[in-house]
Amino acid sequence: MRKLVATLVFVLGVVFVNGVHAQDLKPNYVKQSKRIVEERTRVMELDEAQEKKLVIATNEMLAGAQKVAEKHEPGSKKFKEEIRPYQKTFNQALVALSTVEQRKKWEAYKKK
Repeated sequence: MRKLVATLVFVLGVVFVNGVHAQDLKPNYVKQSKRIVEERTRVMELDEAQEKKLVIATNEMLAGAQKVAEKHEPGSKKFKEEIRPYQKTFNQALVALSTVEQRKKWEAYKKK
């Protein structure tokens, strides 16, 4: 029973955090955020605190990408230049919130 309650609280917490920080994202960016968070959480075996930080970092990066995409064609040289700081901040957040072992799991997963 305790496990069920803990799991329910966790799921509701993730949904709440994701909802709060995803308010300004368009629906396709919200879907992308959820996909990124779910995949990285599963592969890297992140705990609850790490997952919450990942949600925030992902939504901040995607909010930046959304702003850049409104000004420049995705894939264009200008788009790539302007999105780079958001990607760098996201990568720094990933390093800060995860362990070396967790990042190695992600790298191994990407190579498959």
